[in-house]
Amino acid sequence: MASRLSMPTTNAIIQYVSQTKEAIGYVGLAYAPRIKTLSVSSDGSHYATPTVENDTSKTCLIVRPLYYYYNVKNKSLP
Repeated sequence: MASRLSMPTTNAIIQYVSQTKEAIGYVGLAYAPRIKTLSVSSDGSHYATPTVENDTSKTCLIVRPLYYYYNVKNKSLP
């Protein structure tokens, strides 16, 4: 039976998925070089691989916004 777990860290997700048969985890794209990634499709014919290019063009189906918060008074930031 399918279930959902919430892990405290990305490394905990990676460790759990690596040790659990049929487990799937969702982590940030920065971890892609060191883990096995899967292409996804919404129609079974067009698959998108999780890459920076596909994320930027919104081709990859599993994306989320990432918000940056900073103090605008800090002039050293771009």
